[in-house]
Amino acid sequence: FDTRRVEDFTCMFAGCSSLRSLDVSGFDTSSASDMSEMFADCTSLDNLKGWPFSIPEGTDLALMFEDCPFFEVVDRSYADTAVDADSYANVGRNDPCPCGSGKKFKLCHGRNR
Repeated sequence: FDTRRVEDFTCMFAGCSSLRSLDVSGFDTSSASDMSEMFADCTSLDNLKGWPFSIPEGTDLALMFEDCPFFEVVDRSYADTAVDADSYANVGRNDPCPCGSGKKFKLCHGRNR
């Protein structure tokens, strides 16, 4: 895939229930602004070679791996988002993460706190 100019990766592989393995090491996501639901409902996906890839600040990652059992808990704390640190100050452990991932705070940006 030539992804150099791709800005919207939304639902790119969503619903590919028989997709088991994918090499994303060559993905250039430097122009990405939305990667929400990129792998949603990829229920057989258990190998993403090259993950994690670089994700630009402010990129929407909401539900990126929704209903992917192998990737149910993905540490995305390395990825900068549009949410600043003050947004995390009063978030409860079981509240939704302010970054928009769709995960509980304790399983996302609250993992290392």
